[in-house]
Order: sequence, then structure tokens, then C-alpha cells
Amino acid sequence: MSYIGINTSGGINPCITFYERMQACINKENLPNKMCAIEGLDFLECVNRRKQYALNYKIQQELHKNRILVLPTYDVENDRFVSKYQNATEVFQQKH
Repeated sequence: MSYIGINTSGGINPCITFYERMQACINKENLPNKMCAIEGLDFLECVNRRKQYALNYKIQQELHKNRILVLPTYDVENDRFVSKYQNATEVFQQKH
């Protein structure tokens, strides 16, 4: 099994570390199907992002259910959350 560790922009693929862990486990274990299942699942999650997509979908559902229109953004320099809007009327005047 081979895996290209370069992404489309020429950088290193973020999943290459998971692939290398999986390959190292497969090479050292006598029963790789049983002993390296966790490493294989980690690699597949990195490639497919199914859990991440499911989490994002669930978050969007909860935001919609609670009618949360805008979330504040995090300001790294000042270590606090900041809203894009000065007051709530700006938010409700926009078309969503």
C-alpha cells in the first residue's frame, strides 16, 4: 500500500503522520488486522473526515434550532471574543 504524502498545493499532506503510524504498526505486528485497527481508523478519519463533517452538521443544526444567527470571533491578540456587530438590530436587519 502506498500513499502520496504531498497535497495539491505541494505541501505535506496532514494525513501522512497517520499513514506512517499505521505502516509502522503493520510492519512490526504479527496480526496487523487486529493490532493496528485503531491506527487504520485514525488514518481513514483523517482522509475522509466523516466524524468532523458529522460534528459540523450537528453544530449547524443546533445553531439553527436555537436561532443563533451570529457567533462571535476570537481575537487572539486581546484573548477575548468579539462580535462583528455593535448591536442586535444590525444582525436582525440583514437577510439570512
